[in-house]
Amino acid sequence: MNHSTLLRTLIISAMMPAGIATAGPASTAVAPEAAAPPPASFSICDWLGSKPGKIHSDPDNPWIQDITIDTRFHWQYAWVDGHTDTAAGREHFSYRNRGEVRRFYFGPTIRFLNAFTLVAQTNMVKDDKPRGGSRDFGYDSMFQLYLTADLKQLIDPPFLDGLTLSYGKYEQKYTEEHMTSSRDIFTAERTMLDTWILPGVPVPSNPTGIWFDAKQGPHSLSAGIFSTDHSTELSNWDDGRGYWITYRHDLTRHTGLEMTEVSANYVWNDTDETDQQALNYDWVSTLWGRIGEGRWALRGSLIYGANRLNTPDRGGYFAGIDILPTYWIIKDRLMLALRAEHARATQAQGLRQASRYARIAGLPANENLPELAAGRGDRHYSLYAGLNYHYCGNLANKIMLGVEWERMENSRTNLTTYDGTTLWLAYRTSF
Repeated sequence: MNHSTLLRTLIISAMMPAGIATAGPASTAVAPEAAAPPPASFSICDWLGSKPGKIHSDPDNPWIQDITIDTRFHWQYAWVDGHTDTAAGREHFSYRNRGEVRRFYFGPTIRFLNAFTLVAQTNMVKDDKPRGGSRDFGYDSMFQLYLTADLKQLIDPPFLDGLTLSYGKYEQKYTEEHMTSSRDIFTAERTMLDTWILPGVPVPSNPTGIWFDAKQGPHSLSAGIFSTDHSTELSNWDDGRGYWITYRHDLTRHTGLEMTEVSANYVWNDTDETDQQALNYDWVSTLWGRIGEGRWALRGSLIYGANRLNTPDRGGYFAGIDILPTYWIIKDRLMLALRAEHARATQAQGLRQASRYARIAGLPANENLPELAAGRGDRHYSLYAGLNYHYCGNLANKIMLGVEWERMENSRTNLTTYDGTTLWLAYRTSF
């Protein structure tokens, strides 16, 4: 082997471990580098699913186990077409709500010391555009602000699976519709009667109270007391009191269905005429239930109570029923929601139409129909049908399209307070 042949053999041997293929004469060509993978495209659903609000999570930390910033943004548009009976005769109207930021809640949930949870939700918008006013972003009020102590962790009562004690401003829930959070709600708005019995104050806020939640097997019991003071932050206790008790029973082990639950609730008001009021009634009792399997579910509530106002036309008793079936046309993507409601009162003005959006349509800034803006009557009927597109496959993020017919009438005067149809378009997101 001459020197040139030896040199060529050494060069080929050195190149082969580097992965350079040779055939025939030696070559100095280098294989091209592999192309870098293209950057991943942004996905809103991946981002929402990544829990962007979670800024700390460490279950082994003895001080703070979790900090999550919760955001809820709900926008909706409504078109109302109907008529109302006035002293001058029947008035037809058509109203568009100009679009409304229905909810914009923002705030932290903090879990600390392995036994405590602090929830703070601020209302970050005051939207009066549907009423002819302005839309202002920024802090408006506290929607919820409460502290919960997990007594199961602190004292471990042997006879209960769970026991908590809470204090603060809290959204109380007495019907099936309100047990379903606005994050997951199946219709654009809740029914008239559900809205009527909800405790609240004039601003988008909730009463301040103290309550406990206990659970043993399929049984759950909650009870508490709350102040009727109208503060937008934590209330004082200088005004009246309200009380509630709730019992829930999970029956899934008996029915074999994915969901079977019933609940009985009772709320009563202890105030006088000089106190600020958080309830529209003296007392109310409710019974609700829900069942479901696979694609279908059925929910409903029965409501019976006594109005607080002792005026001749607005006192007396009221009662109602609502039924809400749902069906997944495309599982976890496209839902059909239907609802029917009927309510009656013993007095001519014992019921009141929900403010969105028929009563708002009657305001002076809109159609200027006082009878419609008052919204009083003793018979109410409602039918709703809607499609919900869950673009990320979960209940919290969706686009809603619905149509609702409502009628409020006064059987004493044979006049119709409101008879009309609302078309709904809504966008909901929470993270």
